[in-house]
Amino acid sequence: MSVLHFLLIMPTHLVPLRDGRRVMEVERCGKEDGEPVWFFHGHPGSAHEVHVGGFAAEELGMELFGTSRPGIGQSTYKAGWKVTDFPRDLEDCAAYFGHEKFSLLGVSGGAPFTAVHGVLLEERIKMMTIVSGMAPIQKPGVLNHMRWFNRQFLTVAQRLPDVFVRFGVWRLLQKFGKVKKGQNVAMREINKGLPSVDTEVFNRPEMLEVQRRQLIDASRQGIDGIVQDICNLARPWGFFLRDAQVPTDLWHGLEDESVPPQCMQYLAKDMPHARKFWVPGQGHTLLLVNIGDVLREMKSRIQGLKLG
Repeated sequence: MSVLHFLLIMPTHLVPLRDGRRVMEVERCGKEDGEPVWFFHGHPGSAHEVHVGGFAAEELGMELFGTSRPGIGQSTYKAGWKVTDFPRDLEDCAAYFGHEKFSLLGVSGGAPFTAVHGVLLEERIKMMTIVSGMAPIQKPGVLNHMRWFNRQFLTVAQRLPDVFVRFGVWRLLQKFGKVKKGQNVAMREINKGLPSVDTEVFNRPEMLEVQRRQLIDASRQGIDGIVQDICNLARPWGFFLRDAQVPTDLWHGLEDESVPPQCMQYLAKDMPHARKFWVPGQGHTLLLVNIGDVLREMKSRIQGLKLG
């Protein structure tokens, strides 16, 4: 079986929310009723990204739950939704599945949406792991070492009104179009300038198809959710990382040019209690390649916390 197998057969859950929005989209995979871990996708991405961990989670007795942020996939869009609004939504989702306490796993642009729960939902969180995580772009030098595709969108979102971000996203999705040829052009633009360690992974037919499906799902409702996601990532997050005191692991590939290692240095400085895993020879595809190792470390730490 492949990642695509999980994408095709696993059911999508549409969780009702208390604030009047209709639903939040949740994908689940791994061992049914196993150790619960909530997953926070990167950008562009969606809840479907969680399925990259399906095999490893099943072997380890863990169950992964991925959410799509508002306006992404089938999650109802909410204008003005911020990073600090996520814990209330996650409380609703956790209650829906009967989770009292749980762990968190975030990747890339999912970093702030992961870390905020360590501040505003601390009593519910066993531990959290952030892989290839973004730091606040207001930190000196963060954008300087980032490849052009990422840097241009974040710079525009940081300095200019939303309408300029909308134009950039619209332009990319126009290239993506409705046919596979246009989709391949758009994906080449997204992947342009990646180091060889990442292109080798993303050029696999299966991973190209996963990327294509993620972009389709991210833009299912249009561009509002994608634009809001970029702006939330690029602007002040509304909380301090130093206030996240839950047990934390940070992983980062030393060859990462999408989210450069300087980002993890900032995260580690603001969260000095975190364990650091620097991975030589790995880039931004670290989680795709090493998902088993990441989940294994999470399970070991969760078990250690139980014994403690």
